[in-house]
Amino acid sequence: MAFSTIQGRRFNELITNQKLQQSSERFLNGKELSWELQRGAILLDIRQPRQFASGHLAGSLNIAFYPDGFARQVSSFTSTGRPLVLVCETSLERLAAAFSLMQAGFNVIGYTELNFSTTLETFPQLTVRQLWQEISQGKLQQIMTVVDVRSQAEWEEYHIEGSIHLPYLEVPRRWQELESRRELTVVAAKRYHSLTVLSFLRQNGFGLVYEVPAGMPGWARSGLPIRRGK
Repeated sequence: MAFSTIQGRRFNELITNQKLQQSSERFLNGKELSWELQRGAILLDIRQPRQFASGHLAGSLNIAFYPDGFARQVSSFTSTGRPLVLVCETSLERLAAAFSLMQAGFNVIGYTELNFSTTLETFPQLTVRQLWQEISQGKLQQIMTVVDVRSQAEWEEYHIEGSIHLPYLEVPRRWQELESRRELTVVAAKRYHSLTVLSFLRQNGFGLVYEVPAGMPGWARSGLPIRRGK
């Protein structure tokens, strides 16, 4: 479940931490935000998949906030040496995320917000049927790469014939194995995994990237061809 409330001692520690409040409550926008990004700061969008997919700031990395394991996932896709600017839905969620990140050694320098005048980016999407149509037309061999970021066990249970297996947490150290000039479609078991990978690849210069919101569970439910085993 997404973060909703913090109770007891942890909440008291959170709201009385002056350094945390100063860092997470610094609002950045316009020239100040551009300046920090030019200096190497990372836009970390911690919103849930549906919100991020509906529109996000170009170049932002999406790692949806959940209380358990959040900082570990951020550590996998970026380094503690890069300052972070958060994008989120609520101030309480921002405070909780900043607390988790600072405990892990990250430097949270502030936050920014989306508004009606903000120019947003979206990832193009394919339904499983549309992806199958693309594959049936021979694009998988010619101009398209399908990257499956599920676990080894999930891959061996079933996968798309001709797809590449690149487990989620291995993407940050193996992404250069992918051809940036090809159309890239990412499939996963969970939407927040595919969006993290897509946003990470976009940060690293991949222009033609596609999301399949239904993921591999949707592919299996549709009765489309699968391959089992390695």
